Amino acid sequence: LLLALSLSFFLGAATLPLTDVDEGAFTEATREMLAADNLVSPTLNGQARHDKPILIYWAQAASASVLGINELGFRLPSLIAAVLWVLATGLFCARYGRRAVAPVAMLVMTLSLMVGMIAKAAIADALLNLWLALSMFGIYAYSDAARQNDCARARLALRLTALALGLGFLTKGPVALMFPVLVGGLYLLSIRQWRLIRNALLDFPAWLLLIATVLPWHVLVYLDQGDAFFRGFYLQHNVNRYTSTFEGHGGNPLYYLLVLPFVLLPFSGWLLVSLRRAWRHWRGAGELAAETRLLRFLVLWFAVVFVFFSLSRTQLPHYLLYGCTPLFILMARYRPLRRQRW
Repeated sequence: LLLALSLSFFLGAATLPLTDVDEGAFTEATREMLAADNLVSPTLNGQARHDKPILIYWAQAASASVLGINELGFRLPSLIAAVLWVLATGLFCARYGRRAVAPVAMLVMTLSLMVGMIAKAAIADALLNLWLALSMFGIYAYSDAARQNDCARARLALRLTALALGLGFLTKGPVALMFPVLVGGLYLLSIRQWRLIRNALLDFPAWLLLIATVLPWHVLVYLDQGDAFFRGFYLQHNVNRYTSTFEGHGGNPLYYLLVLPFVLLPFSGWLLVSLRRAWRHWRGAGELAAETRLLRFLVLWFAVVFVFFSLSRTQLPHYLLYGCTPLFILMARYRPLRRQRW
């Protein structure tokens, strides 16, 4: 795993020039933030930048302050986030799935094409995927602890989930809140645990933690810019991006069906075999009730992300990564055996 992380994530991260227009935009906005000594309102070429909330700029600014204005200084937050994302996935597999699945899932994830690209890109997506994964894992941990009547563990899981949701919101806005809430709600309804939804909605400390994470910077940016960020980010870069095609990207419902095999390279051949076995497992009610619940959660996670972005008018390949963590786990669990070696 260490060798795979070194080759896929870290190799070339310090020497490869900035290769993407988004890398240029994020890093220049961070450089201007440091130069202007304004840690509230990012700018790009002197103009207010409303593409993303603040957390990725803070992370890059902290890193660049230590390592300098260079590629590694701007990419280090993504590298750290990607490593933590992989490790969190492995720990989740070991805790709630089969222990032997964990190292395979981590290796598949680390060596997948799109994960390797995102890990060494100075953009917000590695950080967002970390918070999304931790939020999803927290929701599943909450439901598992509540089913076992372990109230202390359930409360802890719920409040850590609220913290991850808040940090995700500060990284990329409503999408970090929407997917975990939607997937978690559908999952709890599917296993007939309506009371857990009610308990989560009534947990005041979790709400307080979420609000305390998200609200202070929003107040500061409002005091600095008025409502410009709210109009630019929430209306233009969220509502309009979903309902209108931005920069010629997407609008085809079949787009992600065609992109998915490329995102999962070089493990695309495992996908159909793994999904077929997962479907057989689902229909057969599973070997264990706990494993069946886990399977249902993972399938819902991927399906919600896939359907949502397939219906979006703006589509980019890396959006699909928000729903690929469960696929890495499923492919590791149902990977082809010797009879499907080809």
